[in-house]
Amino acid sequence: MPARDALSATLEWAMGRVGESTPATPWTADPNLDASAALALGDDIVVYARDDVGNVAQATVHLAPEPGAGAAIACAALAFLARRNPSKRCRRHRPG
Repeated sequence: MPARDALSATLEWAMGRVGESTPATPWTADPNLDASAALALGDDIVVYARDDVGNVAQATVHLAPEPGAGAAIACAALAFLARRNPSKRCRRHRPG
């Protein structure tokens, strides 16, 4: 998630759910946010960016999979959830 600050040399990022006032994920210095964690938060997420002195900016992002990738992304999301809840299973998507 690209972000920049005119005064801070480093930024941190986190993600959260729309409607909640704090991030649901830990802050990280890596701007390449975890796709599995993002999908677990919902179709619309809040991405936070924090500068060196603690100022926080946020943006709502709609997660839209690439065309044709829907089944693979859904399967990856279910696999992520299955680690938390073993009763969830993912079956291979077979076209037609």
